[in-house]
Amino acid sequence: MRRQTIWPRRARVLVAAVAASLVLPAAASAQMPPGKIGYARTLGTVRIDNGGTQALVALNYSCKAGNHLWVSLKQSRSGARDNRIKNEGSGGGKVAATWLDSHREVAICDGRKRSAQFYVDQQEPGKYGKLRAGWAWLQFCVTNQTDPNNPEAADLTTYLPKWVRVLR
Repeated sequence: MRRQTIWPRRARVLVAAVAASLVLPAAASAQMPPGKIGYARTLGTVRIDNGGTQALVALNYSCKAGNHLWVSLKQSRSGARDNRIKNEGSGGGKVAATWLDSHREVAICDGRKRSAQFYVDQQEPGKYGKLRAGWAWLQFCVTNQTDPNNPEAADLTTYLPKWVRVLR
């Protein structure tokens, strides 16, 4: 499995600011494209790192198009499944006690199946809590945003929403 590159801190801060103002709404409200959506499947369990404020998610995925990746994990206070988290959207309702995500990683969209590891953390604004062993709601989204001035105009090219097992 090839590990994706983590950007330097200065670049992460800049991207976080842009993501908070532009991209987060696109990921939350991306439209389903006509036809087939790309493939995505988790590999094993999610691994907790850095005291629960970071985690590593391993996936197989493919996408034919896409210029933005969003990976998100949300979890209940107890670590048990809470289906209300599925409908929470971008976290404003705070149904989840923990929310880690990343817009900084890069998905390679050339139609081929790839294996990659992606980190989620609390580097971007608005994230909270500490991940614990149990279950978390994963959203892996690749979107193709064609108009940077209108983040709502993004097509979802690959999407995997599912409960995943989380281990220390």
